[in-house]
Amino acid sequence: MKELLEIENGCNCTTNQVLYNLENREIEFDLLPWSQKNNIPILPYSPIGNDRGLLKNPVIAKIARRRDAAAAQIAPAWLLHQPGVIAIPKASNEEHVRANAR
Repeated sequence: MKELLEIENGCNCTTNQVLYNLENREIEFDLLPWSQKNNIPILPYSPIGNDRGLLKNPVIAKIARRRDAAAAQIAPAWLLHQPGVIAIPKASNEEHVRANAR
């Protein structure tokens, strides 16, 4: 990202799409703080995990039950509470869109 910002028109970059979710949090050590400092939002891909194993996590399931929600709603909600992070979970039909919004 630093190199990108140094090249001509590199400052036109408006977001950085990287792997980030409750299972994959490596960016929190360097990239996320740097992005927050430089006002470049992170757009995570796989916000609910790569193989959906995150959705079967017992801690996530417990939180979902407490919140009367689905695990697939908790994972992106956590991302949205991180400063400078935009989460757009996949939606294959109208009901899926509505569930994501909840």
